[in-house]
Amino acid sequence: MAPDEAQPRKRKGGEANNERELDRAHDSRHLDRNRNRSVSDPDNDIPLKILKYTGESRPTLVQQDRRHSSTAMPAPSKVFPKLLSQPRPSQRSTSSGLKCAGCGSSSHRLNICMQASEHGLMSGCPWCDTLEHSLANCPETKHDLAMQLEVIQMRANMPSFQPTQEWVDVVRAAVANGHSPPSSFPWTIQFAKTLHNSLSHYQRVLDRVGFNNRKGLPIDPDTKDWETVQRKFPPFEGY
Repeated sequence: MAPDEAQPRKRKGGEANNERELDRAHDSRHLDRNRNRSVSDPDNDIPLKILKYTGESRPTLVQQDRRHSSTAMPAPSKVFPKLLSQPRPSQRSTSSGLKCAGCGSSSHRLNICMQASEHGLMSGCPWCDTLEHSLANCPETKHDLAMQLEVIQMRANMPSFQPTQEWVDVVRAAVANGHSPPSSFPWTIQFAKTLHNSLSHYQRVLDRVGFNNRKGLPIDPDTKDWETVQRKFPPFEGY
C-alpha cells in the first residue's frame, strides 16, 4: 500500500477513538447527574410513597407528592358526635344573630341575664332562652331534678326565675334523691328588689368578664349556703 494512502486511514482511526472517548465522558457525566439527583434535597419533585388507611382490612399504598402533601383532619362532628351535642345553658355562648330573649342584648343569653323586673323575679325560661314558657313549665327540665338543680346553680348570686320557696323545694327534693346541694344559690325576691337600680351595672360587668369568671356579685345573706337556706325557708307543713 502506498504511504500516502495509509495516512488518511490513520487519521480516520484516530477520529474514531476520539469519538469513543467523548461518548464515555458524556455517559460518565450523565451517571454523575443521576447520582447527584438521587441524594438531592428531599423537597425535589420525588413522589413519596405513603400508607393510607381506606377503611379496608389492609392499608393501601398510594403515591403523594411530598412538596404538596397535606394532612386533612376529619370533621369533628364525625369523630365526636356525642361530645358536640347542644351545650347546656351554663356553657352556651352568644353568636351572630342570637340575642337574650329577655332584654334583647347580643352580649348574653337569658340564662345569665340579670334584668329582673321590679318585683324581683326573672321572666321566661333560661334553659330554652325563651319567654314563651316559664322555667316551672319547661318541657325540658320539669321532670328532671338534675337539670333543675343545674339551673339553680347557674343562677347563683343572681335574680331567680322562680319564687324562692319553689327553688328551695327543688333543691330539697334533689338532695333527698341523692344529689348534692349547690355551693351557692340565687337571690331572694326581696334582695333582688333592693338591688334593682344596680342590675344594669352588674350585667355590664358580667358581660365583660364572662360567666365563668364572675366575681364580685353580691351574696344574699339569706341564701349564702345550704344550711342558711334550710333554716330560712323550712318545708311547708306536710312536705
